[in-house]
Amino acid sequence: MCEACIFTYAYERFSPNDLIEKISKYGVTLFCAPPTVYRRIIKRDFFKLKYVETAGEPLNPEVFYQF
Repeated sequence: MCEACIFTYAYERFSPNDLIEKISKYGVTLFCAPPTVYRRIIKRDFFKLKYVETAGEPLNPEVFYQF
């Protein structure tokens, strides 16, 4: 993470649209989230993301190939 800016998204209730807006607004290029979040945002475009990571639970193949 050399020369990186870390953006932490804190929320009381998860909103896929709000998350997508923040990713675009702040120019996030590396994204880490549990597979549950990926399943909720799978249909969105993430052209600016260069790297994605997952943690906390197994990522099923369907989500992997759709993303």
